[in-house]
Amino acid sequence: MNGPNLPTIGFAPKGCAAGRLRQRTRPADAHFFLTTSRPVPIATLLCLVIAVSDGDTLTARCGAQRPIQVRVAAIDAPERKQAFGTPSRQNLTRLCLRQKATLQTVARDAYGRTVAHVQCGNGDAAAAQVRAGLAWVYTPRASRYPQLAALQRQAQVSHTGLWSQKRPRAPWDYRRQHPRG
Repeated sequence: MNGPNLPTIGFAPKGCAAGRLRQRTRPADAHFFLTTSRPVPIATLLCLVIAVSDGDTLTARCGAQRPIQVRVAAIDAPERKQAFGTPSRQNLTRLCLRQKATLQTVARDAYGRTVAHVQCGNGDAAAAQVRAGLAWVYTPRASRYPQLAALQRQAQVSHTGLWSQKRPRAPWDYRRQHPRG
């Protein structure tokens, strides 16, 4: 369900029948989703992180509202069963679990999660994950995050985290070969 502040945008994935459109939402001024004609401000929320699902997804309680699932913007972390999936989740847990977090929401993804830039304590969660070599900068958006791309290059050069593997597999490739049933 979309909140009043996030417009819904339909798109059809490759090979999808027109009647089965997925929905994607985003504020018009967010710089990495489809555009809309309605201007919508990005919301900033102060929350408490109550759970971490994987290296780029957490659950937060923001005031008296029901907990929300949050996807960390701009990164893609290894899946749980993928190499470095567990260390990635453990690192995000260490950074954010039971911590106050500032969320700058930018969209709602196809799975209903709030996509947000996440600050836990004094640190940026996306930057910390990329710096530790435990997440990729989401490739289609890498040019919009030069600071994250630089951190990823540093992790690659120093063979940190998943970059210590001979040929690390990107999460989007892993998901393509191991679809959820």
